[in-house]
Amino acid sequence: MKRVSVLSYGVFLLFMSLNVVSPGLLELNIKVGVFFYVWYDPKDSTSWRYPKIHDKPVLGHYNSCDPEVIKQHLKWISDAYIDFIVICWYGYTSYKFINDTAHQVFEVAKNVSTNVKLCIAVEPFNETENGYDYAGIYNYVWNNFVKPYEPFYFHYQGKPLLLFYQGKYLVQNGNFPKNNTFTIEIFGHEEYCTWVYGYAEELRVDGPYPRNRQFSVMPRYDETSIPNRTRQHCIDPRLEYLYVEQWEEALKLASRGAIDIITITSWNEFPERTAIEPHYDSTAWNKNPYYLYDLTRTYICKLKGIDPQVQENTKDDLKLLTVLGTLCIAVILGLFLGRRRLRLKRRLLRTTPHSAA
Repeated sequence: MKRVSVLSYGVFLLFMSLNVVSPGLLELNIKVGVFFYVWYDPKDSTSWRYPKIHDKPVLGHYNSCDPEVIKQHLKWISDAYIDFIVICWYGYTSYKFINDTAHQVFEVAKNVSTNVKLCIAVEPFNETENGYDYAGIYNYVWNNFVKPYEPFYFHYQGKPLLLFYQGKYLVQNGNFPKNNTFTIEIFGHEEYCTWVYGYAEELRVDGPYPRNRQFSVMPRYDETSIPNRTRQHCIDPRLEYLYVEQWEEALKLASRGAIDIITITSWNEFPERTAIEPHYDSTAWNKNPYYLYDLTRTYICKLKGIDPQVQENTKDDLKLLTVLGTLCIAVILGLFLGRRRLRLKRRLLRTTPHSAA
């Protein structure tokens, strides 16, 4: 009877270790996405060049195609309760490194079974008249990113989401050929854009905003170190007010049921200095490299009604229960095998003939 009780307790512990339900991870109506760039290649001398980039990631000047880097990014993004990432993609006929890295991100996401969804944003990669094969783009995205990774591809309004940036020839003022297989959104700042990509002060958006139930938040915008930029916008370089103001506005809109999507500009666009990825910032008032990341997580927890501390404690409890469950199973197996050996030994002693005296 004691053995049955021990076994039952072990099974109970194992069940608990595998089935701790975190109340903050329930399905919610408002989804949070982040723009994600895959163009960092240390072999390219211009990739991390100073002073174009003068903030340094906690991971160092990494290779965007490195699986370990991608795993860490996905872990951070998941821990911040971000629902999906938008991979900015420059086609399949040029920019081979970016295309290869986009494939790698999907493959790593599948291998680690992340809860973060992924989707593609088509960037202007051939800005010439008649420069785009739209059927080729749709077929490539479907066959290489959607179909092979269906459980991990982000769906919006019942279809895979595919975004296009506001390139003159790419989107043709919104009149480019569409494919009904996808939910298609145009992002940028023009009036014809259906989603907005970052806005603040003189970085204005043409037309009404927010629009189409999407809202954009951005910590800063500073292009003053990017060569050959005709504009030189520099908005909140010390991270003193912009991000907080925009997240507060997002929460107000969410409370009124006015939005379905919040997009963050960006995870790692370091040249324009919009990155929330943990990094050492050269001008921020708060020198904590996790400042923007932690602030993002705090606001998403508010949005989703999650107690950040409870969630951290739940993770610790889950680890402890997993260890206890594993240990308990090991003890039960040890007791079972020990008793089995003892019974076998007794049986052998009963069946072995005794020597004559």
